[in-house]
Amino acid sequence: MTSFLRRLLVVVVLFAVALSASVAFAGVSATAVAAKSWEARVSFAHPNPFIPGILWTVDLRVVATDDAAPVAYVDYRVTQISTGYEYAHLTGSETLAPEQVALGTLKSAEVQDVVVTVTTEPPGGFQVFTFNVTWTRSGSPTVINSRDGGEHTVAQLIPTTVTGTATAPIPGGVFTFSGADVTASSLYRVLVATG
Repeated sequence: MTSFLRRLLVVVVLFAVALSASVAFAGVSATAVAAKSWEARVSFAHPNPFIPGILWTVDLRVVATDDAAPVAYVDYRVTQISTGYEYAHLTGSETLAPEQVALGTLKSAEVQDVVVTVTTEPPGGFQVFTFNVTWTRSGSPTVINSRDGGEHTVAQLIPTTVTGTATAPIPGGVFTFSGADVTASSLYRVLVATG
């Protein structure tokens, strides 16, 4: 084989490799890619001050995506401390205005005057919570690479400390969950989501 033919063969092979790579990339691009998202999560827990042995827990999850308004999701549970029996589980959500939430960095997040009403299913009981909470990064992010069926997600979990309050009206006044009642908190950032 002449040197000209060898050079021609190398060019053809390199072109084929480049072509196959671009086809593969195009295939990935064509896969349904979910909007990247940020989440701020916090859980509060406090013994019922009126009934011994009962625990109130409140979980707040604030989600902001590239293509939708931020939403606050709340789960409120009343459980027996000794057995874990759940007497009540109320849920609710509220779409937030831009000025109510700061979420989108690895360093911190904040919600202001976020009011969410939680209810039982079927409807009956309800409770109203107001959140003023700040998350501050307290450690290095952990990368989470997970697959669920055909869905693939790469995300970062960022540990945080939390200050602020969650308040709820109770008979005779208002009950306040504070930083001392925080049992878990984090920021969660979805980097890639395909399916």
